[in-house]
Amino acid sequence: MTTGLNLTAREVQQVFAEILSHGEDITWDLLLQNQKGILNSKIGEIFNSQFGTSEAIFPKILEFVWLQSKYTNGQSLSSLFFVLVVNGVAELNLAEKSRSWSIHPVFRCRRCVADQSGGHSSSRDCCMIYVDQSGIYDGWDTYLKQTVLPEGIMVTCDRGIYKLIDGQVELKTYLIKGTGRSPIRGCHLTSERLAASESPEVHRIYMKEEPNCLVHFYDVDTIRAREKVLYLLLKHFDGEKVDFLNARLLSEWLVLFTHSVNNFRLASEMVNMGTYRSTLSSHVQNIFDKISKEAKSVEESTEGRLDLIRSANVIPTKKELQKLFKTRGASVCTSEPKLPAEPSKVPPNLLQIRSITVEGQDIQLADYGEAIIEHISSTESFEDLISSMGKYWKLDMCKLMLQMTQTFVESTRKELWLLLKYSYPTESVLYQIVLQTLKHHRSLNYKKVSEASPDILRSVRCFFVSCSPNCPPEFLNKCPKCVGYYNKGTRQVVDRSDDYWDI
Repeated sequence: MTTGLNLTAREVQQVFAEILSHGEDITWDLLLQNQKGILNSKIGEIFNSQFGTSEAIFPKILEFVWLQSKYTNGQSLSSLFFVLVVNGVAELNLAEKSRSWSIHPVFRCRRCVADQSGGHSSSRDCCMIYVDQSGIYDGWDTYLKQTVLPEGIMVTCDRGIYKLIDGQVELKTYLIKGTGRSPIRGCHLTSERLAASESPEVHRIYMKEEPNCLVHFYDVDTIRAREKVLYLLLKHFDGEKVDFLNARLLSEWLVLFTHSVNNFRLASEMVNMGTYRSTLSSHVQNIFDKISKEAKSVEESTEGRLDLIRSANVIPTKKELQKLFKTRGASVCTSEPKLPAEPSKVPPNLLQIRSITVEGQDIQLADYGEAIIEHISSTESFEDLISSMGKYWKLDMCKLMLQMTQTFVESTRKELWLLLKYSYPTESVLYQIVLQTLKHHRSLNYKKVSEASPDILRSVRCFFVSCSPNCPPEFLNKCPKCVGYYNKGTRQVVDRSDDYWDI
């Protein structure tokens, strides 16, 4: 059963704000130079899967957003927000109450930082770049004046930054007048379309490759409008069960909001409980809470809004991880991963595995310090990692991987935060240690790996340092438009990503 009326423009933005904001902080999603595919997936999900837009516009938007990485040391810092356009309302103060609207996605990209000294690097009161399917806008005022949206009243968050005050989203309204350019068509979701839930079914075919690299068809998914994440969030109240909801498909679409490729447990919780908004919001807020807590524990001053940078979770599925551990990183025929048909019953934030059994002996995670467990971001990815490692690797090698992870987390975390202004979760550190070990010690000779552990940790540290979105202070220039400073576009850290990902 669905709601009888569409949400008002304010209610729609409240839903988005509870997922995409963190109090008064400024949230960012980080993508490294070799993670452009994640952004491509997000753009594909929002425009094709959710809005049914032609794929012809994908490359343009992708390049527009990715181009802004020249300001952030070669890494991409962006954040998705939504603009609602209301028609048929004459007064600005009535627009928020309208139930007739269209939704338009926009990416906000970081350009300037307020602190030239290399402090917290906040973007508060600084210039930002805005990108939608019609082009690039070099500031908020420029976006408001030149946007190619339909005429009407825009209802959105100020400067594209969702902000909650006493739990309520802060919104601004702007009158959109014709610019002489053709308005955007087909790249949005309307309240009328949402009410009708009319969208053609899309069929997704799954293929697999046999050891001889022959490709075979083995399954197909039917994607219906009612299963799309925006339809779930905007058309269904928490507690309303949606029959035959596909957790596997939902897990893929959640990358829009989670910045993670592993969302099956989260999607399963949403399906099992029928709590679409609150479950997703709680999950995302839990991640930002950890980032905020760490920032406040490390930074000397955190007055005002913080820039909370969320790194992407790109750890492969359990199936792909098992292949990695089993073959010790050797090149093999790949297949498109397909998650189980039935939803998981494990809550997304519950660490279910606290020990692994290897060669008949238990390895207790508690023996490797509190920091390892404290800084886990995705319990699903972490458990997939350690369970796959325990299944295919020997006892002493598994212990060594955890020992190196403990050493890295305990000894370099604060140092890396002060340098990067964000931190990596435990599962990402362990994954990089595994990749480095496989790259240089594929035979997994314990003695050689143990002796090389300082070099492995040094290489992992170099990898994370190379992922900094911050330009050294001496290369920052005063922005003529705002209080901040910006990098003219020369990346200062040598790109060494191929050294760590080419396994």
